[in-house]
Amino acid sequence: MGDEIPLSRPDPVIKKLDNPLFHSIFTPELNTLAQIFKKHNHELKIAGGAVRDILMDIKPMDLDFATDATPQEMKNMFEEENIRMINNNGEKHEGRLYDYFFGYDDLMKRKVIFVGNPVHRIKEDYLRILRYFRFFGKISDQPDAHDEYIITAIKENIHGLEIISGERIWSEWSKILSGNYVKEITFKILECGIARFVGLPINPNIEKFEVICNISKKNNISLQPITFLAVMLRNENEVFKLHRRLKLSAYDRDLALFLISFWEDEPSIDLLKFYKGILIHWKGNVVNAKEYICELLKCKQYFVYL
Repeated sequence: MGDEIPLSRPDPVIKKLDNPLFHSIFTPELNTLAQIFKKHNHELKIAGGAVRDILMDIKPMDLDFATDATPQEMKNMFEEENIRMINNNGEKHEGRLYDYFFGYDDLMKRKVIFVGNPVHRIKEDYLRILRYFRFFGKISDQPDAHDEYIITAIKENIHGLEIISGERIWSEWSKILSGNYVKEITFKILECGIARFVGLPINPNIEKFEVICNISKKNNISLQPITFLAVMLRNENEVFKLHRRLKLSAYDRDLALFLISFWEDEPSIDLLKFYKGILIHWKGNVVNAKEYICELLKCKQYFVYL
């Protein structure tokens, strides 16, 4: 199962897309762009995540393209052509789906796999470890449907995240914490041994994290990504360690510090007075303080009533 895929498709065109969702992406601007490439005998294909979204009946938020035109050829085209021209013939676009590596089959099965050997793909860019989990949360219809050979490859190469910048790690990780299966994916990532390479303590407070995840899901509460990490920390030193590794924004760093500072396992009887006191004594941005209090309320009130 972990071997290289032996062959690509002899004919990569596997499907004809012809539905309202597909046609809705062809704005006048896109039609114009497509006509320019066609006129100059170059192909222009929608690629990447937009294709995946369309196949999952999700309208893409943005579009990526692939073309056989070189950068210089594209520059010449755009200099020669009037980019502002309008063309309303979007319905004529063939909509052929090209699939070179059987990705459509895996998508229909809601599976996330690497192209070829996962160890090779991971070693090309260790951030693919987190990208795997991000796509899993977006595509899979089950919280734990991982192929074991992929998890083994991740465990054997998790140390590679040590050389990846904190900004890149947090960019991917925050999306995981904003998606589906936050609890299950986080447990799997921790099982793979990620903690020491991303600024988490070796023994994070997974009990509190699990409670917050259950409450968030049960009551349909939307929490900030950093909140899920903050509840796994026990003191300010651990917050600063996480911040140094991930290069958090000032907002996220201060929210994590706020949650650590004002969390009470046994809350005050007069909660309103408690929160007013925070506002009075808070030395930072008052607007942020109000938002931080709301975030704390989402966690703590429901934590008390569980």
